[in-house]
Amino acid sequence: MASLVSLFTPENPVDVVDLSGNVLTKVPSNLPQSFPQANKLSLAKNQITLIGSGQLNLPATVASLDVSTNNITSIAASALPGLSSFHSINFEPIV
Repeated sequence: MASLVSLFTPENPVDVVDLSGNVLTKVPSNLPQSFPQANKLSLAKNQITLIGSGQLNLPATVASLDVSTNNITSIAASALPGLSSFHSINFEPIV
């Protein structure tokens, strides 16, 4: 059986990648390659504590990023190299 990610091709692009509520502890390293045409990414409601250098090196098509409701305590200055292309970023912490 083909992996789920291999089903998404340029002929079948994914616009919205919602990985919220998956108990992720870090940003998946293969996001840019897996979803090169995504325009919205949600990593909300996970257990991410750190966003390291280059971890969010996302495709230029991503305009909206949601990492709210995580336990993020540190974000590297170089974690978001394409920051100027974003329209919306939500870093709202757990209250």
